Amino acid sequence: MKYQIPITIRNFFNLTAPGTRVSDLASDVEVYQGKVTIKGFATIDNVTLINVEGTGMVGVPGIASAIFSSVRDAGINVIMISQASSEQSICFAVRAADGDNAVAVLQRRFAESISAGRVSAVQQITDCCVLAAVGQGMVARK
Repeated sequence: MKYQIPITIRNFFNLTAPGTRVSDLASDVEVYQGKVTIKGFATIDNVTLINVEGTGMVGVPGIASAIFSSVRDAGINVIMISQASSEQSICFAVRAADGDNAVAVLQRRFAESISAGRVSAVQQITDCCVLAAVGQGMVARK
């Protein structure tokens, strides 16, 4: 970016795909061939992902509320949330320092559901980073 040299990020598993161009939009006279142009990235370092999953979570009203109120009551801030479309898992990000506490709180809260098999796992993935791309043309077009 300092020298206004654009780069293209390519997928090694799909070499025919055009990839994503990352450039300084001010140096591009127009959006690169009408495609998405990423201007920069924002990151949050030192993050742990917490994943709560189980077939017994599907269609159960209040499961997300129970997860996040338990975490809130423990004084843990949730940075980001993702839920599978199947409703079988909910994943969220917390500060790395809060990972073990979040898992312990949720294992206590869902102990009965875990022993009954409705919740199969409360897991953490450590040493993560949240990455967000910022740019132009990123809104879906018809």
